[in-house]
Amino acid sequence: MPPVRIVNGRFRSLYVTLDEDTALKLDKAVLYGKVGAYEDALALIASIPPELQCSAVISVERSLLLWNQRKYLQAAEILRKAIAFAQSEGKDVRTHGIYTLIRLLLGNAEYNTEGDFTSARDSMQETRLWLQSVAIEKLDDVQVSCTG
Repeated sequence: MPPVRIVNGRFRSLYVTLDEDTALKLDKAVLYGKVGAYEDALALIASIPPELQCSAVISVERSLLLWNQRKYLQAAEILRKAIAFAQSEGKDVRTHGIYTLIRLLLGNAEYNTEGDFTSARDSMQETRLWLQSVAIEKLDDVQVSCTG
């Protein structure tokens, strides 16, 4: 069977961490968000099994749907849950990759809700330092991972 073709998702390299049905639902939800059908998009994500709701890629895509509606508090809550879930699963959330992006998005949400730019500034600096020595042609989902 050919691999699932993801065409709308922002972080395609991470869709491989999901089963085919979930990846297709998430991709469709992103498409709904692109056309402004946010409630449909969020409903589709809500139909994904609860045990997957805190996965990094689902959390990022869901938070961005909320972000686009200026629901920064809700977006921040989802990102915090994703970090807490990853830590409870024993993942190192300080390694570069999707959790760098999550911290960056969370910092921006905190700036928009609390007026504190500290986390956003620190996350931007971390991202800059991480990517400064990586050639652009080595990047795929620029925010997420480097190719071999």
